[in-house]
Amino acid sequence: MKKTVVIIRDVIFVMAAAVITAAGLCTVLQIKPAVVISGSMESAIHIGSLVLIEKNKTEPAIGDIIAFEKGGAFITHRVAEIKDEGYITKGDANRTCDPGIVTEDMIVGTTVFAVPYAGYAVKALSTGRGIIIFVTVCACIMLASCMMSAKSE
Repeated sequence: MKKTVVIIRDVIFVMAAAVITAAGLCTVLQIKPAVVISGSMESAIHIGSLVLIEKNKTEPAIGDIIAFEKGGAFITHRVAEIKDEGYITKGDANRTCDPGIVTEDMIVGTTVFAVPYAGYAVKALSTGRGIIIFVTVCACIMLASCMMSAKSE
C-alpha cells in the first residue's frame, strides 16, 4: 500500500511539473492551447484533443490546419483553397467547405500539435469543481504519503 501511494504521489509531482513547464513554454513560444469540442476534424484531430496553435509566421498554405474566430466561435479547420479575399476552410469530416471566407484578421494561428484526450482534463480543470476535486485528491494522497512515512520511522 505504501509503495502505491508513493508512486501515485510521484506521478502527481511529475504531472504538475510537466503542466507548469508546458504552460511556461506556451507563453515563451507564443503558443495558444485550445480544446476540440466537435468532430469536424476527425480523424486528424479527435474530440477532446488539446491543440497547440502557433501564431502564423508565414501565410497558411493549402492543407494547413488553422484556428480562427468566426461569429464568436473558435474553429480549427484545414485550408482547402486560397482566394484573393482570404481562405476557404473545411473540416476533414465535413462533406462541404465552410460557408464564407476566413480573412487574415480572423486567423489565430496554425495548429502545430494535438494531444488526444488531454482536452478533457484541461476542460475539467477549468471549472471550480474540477479544481477542488483535483486539489482534494492531491492533498489526500500527500497526507497518506506523509502518514505512511511517519509510521515507518
